[in-house]
Amino acid sequence: MQRNMALIFIKKMIYVAAVFIFLLSKTAVAYIAYYEKPRVADQVNNSFFLGFTLMNLNFREDNIGLDPKVPGNVKDVGLAYGITANVRNVFFEKLYTDFSGEYVTGKIKYDGYKMVSPYEPLSFKATNNFANIDAKLGVVLLNYEHFQIIPYGGFGFRYWSRTTSSDCRYYNFKPIAGVRLNISLGDDLVLSPYADLGMTLWGHAKSKAYDAAENFIGDVNHKLGNKAIREAGLEINYRLENEIFLTAAASYTGFMYGKSSPQHVGSYAKPFTEPNSKTNEYRFTLGVRYSFL
Repeated sequence: MQRNMALIFIKKMIYVAAVFIFLLSKTAVAYIAYYEKPRVADQVNNSFFLGFTLMNLNFREDNIGLDPKVPGNVKDVGLAYGITANVRNVFFEKLYTDFSGEYVTGKIKYDGYKMVSPYEPLSFKATNNFANIDAKLGVVLLNYEHFQIIPYGGFGFRYWSRTTSSDCRYYNFKPIAGVRLNISLGDDLVLSPYADLGMTLWGHAKSKAYDAAENFIGDVNHKLGNKAIREAGLEINYRLENEIFLTAAASYTGFMYGKSSPQHVGSYAKPFTEPNSKTNEYRFTLGVRYSFL
């Protein structure tokens, strides 16, 4: 009888152990599923980035087109360094938002001449400051395992404090439309090429005005013509561990400012005009991204 009771006890223990192991296995599977790595593209779309930016500026004014008597066009060329921050978030699995800000500063070489006759050559390096703010709103249109396409519209602002013989400050708004691709290569790497088209809007150039004797006579505020703006770039995100990514990017921005209307300052006879200009900017960015997904 004792033997039968022992067998019954052992059977009950085996049954309880089997149920416990079954439940444990269910819990373990649920735990693993819950903590399984999210898709790398989804993490990049829900993240915060902070990094270092190097910008190469190439700016040219068409002064000959404005006045054939001047000795040539004016150029500003040089490197600027600074920081870039970016935050992205996707709401309701479809609505894509992207906000970014940038500040860079550097010694830019001015290669031109004095703005009053006899137009003596003038060349120097001076500190220039740049700031950009951009906001984008889009839709995750296609969302496959290793591929996403995100069309968006955006609006931004650009500021440039330019040190020249007349100390200019340029600023403009910039509505754009573009598309971004997320291409996942494996579980931890995503490539994100993008391209934008838009235009400069409400562009202004504020500067100081001087007479032929180089006496300060007042400030001018030029309203610049709206022109096309083009942007293209490639962003690479590599997941180092869990929510931490190493991010590198290269991009190009090209746009123009249209010639302003002549503006008189005080009683000075000769009007002041801002010429047509063209800007090319090349950027290289490296930093760390944190995903809050």
